[in-house]
Amino acid sequence: MNNCSVNIGYLINEPYMHAVKKNNSFEYNGVDLAILQVIANHLNFTINLSEMEGSKNVMKTQKIANSLHSNRSYDLIIGGMVWQPKDDIDYTIAYEVVQIVWLVPVQPEVTSFMALISPLEMTVWFAIIVVFLFAIIIRFTLFYKISFLEIFAIIIGVAWNRQPMGYYYRTMFISWIIFGFILTQFYLASLPGRLLEDPEEEIDTINDLLDSGIPLGGSKLAKLFFVGNRTINSSSTSSGLIDKIFKKFIVFERIDYEKKVQDLISGK
Repeated sequence: MNNCSVNIGYLINEPYMHAVKKNNSFEYNGVDLAILQVIANHLNFTINLSEMEGSKNVMKTQKIANSLHSNRSYDLIIGGMVWQPKDDIDYTIAYEVVQIVWLVPVQPEVTSFMALISPLEMTVWFAIIVVFLFAIIIRFTLFYKISFLEIFAIIIGVAWNRQPMGYYYRTMFISWIIFGFILTQFYLASLPGRLLEDPEEEIDTINDLLDSGIPLGGSKLAKLFFVGNRTINSSSTSSGLIDKIFKKFIVFERIDYEKKVQDLISGK
């Protein structure tokens, strides 16, 4: 580059770029500056550093955009900026990997009466209700001499002091015994599986996290990590997962985000 001068704007962001005061002067240090110096030595250009101007209340991306559009020209800006896609800002290839940790809440074990009906599916319970309704109709038409207490005694297995003598009564008696026996055995066979299964769903991958239905959320800055680069590997599996997370991601304000993190850590 024929020893030309390149205007470099920087943002104070330790350890990427910061100034250290030594002997009434400032010495610049940082990861970004070290990388830039190596590139400058190989391409033969000089670095002209200047701190970017702007209010502290202005976001970094907006500060960069304002500086690039101002009269003061910057050829390159350093300072550990996070990729935040913007039409008028182009980013270099990232050299740092940010580790993201998901805090997944543990579902509390809640005892309820639903545990009594969970071993059987709703279709099975519906069939049982239909059978009972059919039995009630038969009782009023053919077995009107048998009381409901006597029928209930047959179902729960209590001794009955009346012996069925007629053909229809014996058929009713045997049918209810077989029905009650099958229902009881089916219920007891399904109940241990419900009691012994792991109540917590294992979440080992991002796919498991997405399939679990747990809402995903975080800070506004964290959501930007899932914007992705649609020009590279746009059809890859990882790109598809990133797009799904970005669409489902819920952004919280800083105060709400910190409160929710503390609640998760404390187990609330």
